[in-house]
Amino acid sequence: MGKVTVSIEIEVSPEKVFDFVTDMEKMNDVTKKWAEGKMTSSGPVGVGSTANFVGTHKRNKGEEWNAEVTEFEKNKKLTMLLKGANKHSNDQTNYYVFEPTSKGTEMTITMDYKMNKLLDVLVAHRMIEKANMETLEKLKKILET
Repeated sequence: MGKVTVSIEIEVSPEKVFDFVTDMEKMNDVTKKWAEGKMTSSGPVGVGSTANFVGTHKRNKGEEWNAEVTEFEKNKKLTMLLKGANKHSNDQTNYYVFEPTSKGTEMTITMDYKMNKLLDVLVAHRMIEKANMETLEKLKKILET
């Protein structure tokens, strides 16, 4: 089992950050280097909403996940449980936290993931940390401009 946590301060309100993150089309522009997703349920995002994600990077191409929102507190937090949809994919849980700061929002992404081999966990840890930090930096750049 592995765990990665990254965070960044974004100089816009938690409401704006949260609205962006829960818009799958907008987030696909941010995450397309690593994965692309689509909602598979209708209506606004909330507990029970479902989505499907497909890996797009050379290191995760062929991986696919079916996701369900398991925790949702508007403008504060969102948790998604992702189940591997094929033999190439590992289960993971993604936690997104949006905390107000004096300048805007501290956004934190934590990912818990399951892997079988220690070496895989170590390699995956670095890749996941890099991908999540790139996501936050790109999100910051988009929202602050």
